Amino acid sequence: MDVLQLLKKVDSFDTIPVGQLLWLIENSELRDYAKGEMLFIKGESIDCMSIILKGNFAIKIQQNGQFRHLGFFGAHEITGKLPYSRAEKASGFGEATVDSQVLSLKESFFDEMIKNHYELTTVLVHYMSSRIRRFTKLEQQNDKMMALGKLSAGLAHELNNPSAAVIRSAQELIQT
Repeated sequence: MDVLQLLKKVDSFDTIPVGQLLWLIENSELRDYAKGEMLFIKGESIDCMSIILKGNFAIKIQQNGQFRHLGFFGAHEITGKLPYSRAEKASGFGEATVDSQVLSLKESFFDEMIKNHYELTTVLVHYMSSRIRRFTKLEQQNDKMMALGKLSAGLAHELNNPSAAVIRSAQELIQT
């Protein structure tokens, strides 16, 4: 399947005029990623928009020396820098879970895209606002899970103290 047909499978890209999609293809770099290769690495500068045409990338962050899986970016999803985005550096890692293919547009083309390709820019801005909502929801869910973990650890500690006292007292009664 050619790149144009794969692009049309991206959410809302079917509404973008073909000429704008052809401009995107002409100004982008098509790259294949082998399983295990990184699309992005924590701390690296984000200087392009990446459209995953084929494959899947696991999104991970590193906490306390261990990797924690956050989710996946799959075929027909967009990641990286988008028009009007303030993202500067990657906050996690994107590792190919299978052989994948990505179309990447450098940030240096964004001004031309904004000026000349209204429909493409509009779809990408809407995509960015949806992505912000998803990440905010994920962050809130993670915060709730951490609070629940602290609460359950405190509860276990409080339940353990009286039971330990009862056992100690029972042992003392048996010895006397």
